[in-house]
Amino acid sequence: MGLFVLLANSFVLYASFLHAYFFNDYLFSVDINSFGEAHIELILLTIILGISLISSIKIITHLTAHPKNIP
Repeated sequence: MGLFVLLANSFVLYASFLHAYFFNDYLFSVDINSFGEAHIELILLTIILGISLISSIKIITHLTAHPKNIP
């Protein structure tokens, strides 16, 4: 789950970058508090980042300790 969320966040960031790069004269603006959600999003994104990093570290550690599991 953590790795999936990390990839999803990376995809959104990359899509935003590509939109600004190709279609909007290198500019991208986002209103992060349209509905008063900025504080909740800050907390959730911080937790999600932590879970994603821990998941990635655990997967890498497991695969390096058990190389036979690497496809």
